[in-house]
Amino acid sequence: LHEGVFIAKLCRLFRRIPVLFDLQGSLSEELLAHKFIKKGGVIYRGMRHMEGLIDRFADAVISSSTRSAEQLKKEFSVEQSRVHIVTDGIDAQVFKPQRNGTHIREKHNISADKKIVVYVGLLNKYQGIDCLLEAIPYVVKDFQKVHFLIAGFPDVEKYSQMARSSGVSGYVTFAGKIDYEQTPQYLGCADIAVTPKLSPTEGNLKIYSYMSSGLPTVAFDTPVNREILGELGIYAALGDAQSLAGALKNTVSNEGLIADLSGKVREKAVRDYSWASVAGKIIDIYDSIAFSKAR
Repeated sequence: LHEGVFIAKLCRLFRRIPVLFDLQGSLSEELLAHKFIKKGGVIYRGMRHMEGLIDRFADAVISSSTRSAEQLKKEFSVEQSRVHIVTDGIDAQVFKPQRNGTHIREKHNISADKKIVVYVGLLNKYQGIDCLLEAIPYVVKDFQKVHFLIAGFPDVEKYSQMARSSGVSGYVTFAGKIDYEQTPQYLGCADIAVTPKLSPTEGNLKIYSYMSSGLPTVAFDTPVNREILGELGIYAALGDAQSLAGALKNTVSNEGLIADLSGKVREKAVRDYSWASVAGKIIDIYDSIAFSKAR
């Protein structure tokens, strides 16, 4: 995070070592998305100025998306030679297609004839859970053989109540907080994954585990999601619950599409996002800044 780079800059006053910034998103845009500040105001302009200063502190900046990299260069005046695009990655040997989720289905009383749409992650408005729950009634109205398995925290009871109020509690299971080691099993029992995250700039790590697990993924149409999934994503208009419902319905009702995308997203994950591929790029960047400071 940006405050970490600021601390690193202070530490460098005492030790002459390079600083590498692993950028996860724009500080000012995230504050805007969380409604902590208003666009165009004095505080916003001050945050933008400070963000640019902090970005330029680092000897190298790793961005996981082209959009963020371009923003660094054009809006925050970071030298092009310091900006590197390295996608996030996934352990493709741990997250892999399993399709053997009988015990997960039994644990949560999900019948074998239902397609499972899975979400794993934080439960909050910023991650789009409110929008997802708003979309589910539209889905189950036309397609009853579907079940939404939502694993994560906090506010499990809050969202469970929202599902009950919408009349879809029979189609939704909230698994609560699960251990990271259980995540492959939860993904392995699913047919489709969904990530309704609302931020247009912040990284979306869960997509990598979805892809590596061979799950067709429904997501909002943002530059970040487009860059990860490319033409293999199933997209909905950002923040639009009915559009999200339409994308989900079109997917759960299309066996051929599920089968086709399952193999293709897995292939792309192994080829482009495996840890071996990503780690080699990061090591090269560390080597380059360490060498330049040693001269």
